[in-house]
Amino acid sequence: MTDSSQPIFPPELEEVIFLFALQDDLKLVGTLVLVAKRVHDWVIPRFYEVVIFRYASEPHIPHRSLSLQHLAGNGKHVRHLLLHDHSPGRRLDDHFSGCIDRCPNLCSLGLWIPDNSFTPGLVGGLLRLRLKYLSFDISGLVPALEKQGVSTVLLPTVTHLELIGATKVDPHLVKSYFPALTHLALTGIGNTPITVLRDALDVFGDQLEVAIWYLWNAGDTKTSPRVERTSKYIIVDDPRFVVLRYGANFANTWHEGVKGGLGIWKAAEEAVQARRLGTIVL
Repeated sequence: MTDSSQPIFPPELEEVIFLFALQDDLKLVGTLVLVAKRVHDWVIPRFYEVVIFRYASEPHIPHRSLSLQHLAGNGKHVRHLLLHDHSPGRRLDDHFSGCIDRCPNLCSLGLWIPDNSFTPGLVGGLLRLRLKYLSFDISGLVPALEKQGVSTVLLPTVTHLELIGATKVDPHLVKSYFPALTHLALTGIGNTPITVLRDALDVFGDQLEVAIWYLWNAGDTKTSPRVERTSKYIIVDDPRFVVLRYGANFANTWHEGVKGGLGIWKAAEEAVQARRLGTIVL
């Protein structure tokens, strides 16, 4: 890796070209880092911007095979991290906390992991982060906090919170943990998500800009969430309440959202804005 030859294009333009190539195909990173040191310094941060650790046998997603060793010197570049494992009986507690410890600059984090994985190490790492986006099952966190005697604010920087597998959620508790929250999404079936979201709209008041009920549509392989316009689901009389549907590849949906595509937050914001402007009726 040398810079013996002078670039033909201005450095700013050359950087754009290489990053555009990497965006089109992440597999090119092995070749691009060998071009020159300056190219290496451009592409490595972009390559590690989004990291996904998966242990489920689902369709391929970039970075699926990365290990903790890859993050030893590159975790500082990671902005979006998804830890995804729902395998019964698997214990990967040290792995989960190790991932977080190596990524101090995270902006968004998805913890799609078993309830018993919220160990002191994982919780401690979570408390040290300054996240904006968080997706996880809060039912696994509350007992872990109680065991450690933690009663202070959990993450005061989080503005976008997705609670997966929600069964019992107290909006007052959510507000005490996430006082800066402006966007709240719940997945699940039955009346629980609707009740929680309706109460959250009252508890947070005007601070909450978007409340999403996120429905899983089994068998649907589409990644982009779609606004549900079926009247039977629109039972909360508030323009901020949005019902979305997503396909079976929900990890792909997460990946698409953090990369700037149509994720749940963007889809819901567009629906709320359209409703306020009167261009759609939900």
